[in-house]
Amino acid sequence: MPRGNPQYLKSFPKIAPEGSAPKSVAVRIPKSQYEAWMSLPAEERNDYLRNAIAQKLIEKNLISA
Repeated sequence: MPRGNPQYLKSFPKIAPEGSAPKSVAVRIPKSQYEAWMSLPAEERNDYLRNAIAQKLIEKNLISA
């Protein structure tokens, strides 16, 4: 592949309107809930986690609503 030719690269869509964090977030869940959690669509899981994180930051007055 020639250098400087980005045609072979795939573009990644932005997840959140403001972009995403430079690193992903790892969440540990109980083993008994894993199968049920993973059966949800990825978009639904991500939306739920984003909303939960934002709500917790608002509760702790780390961001404004």
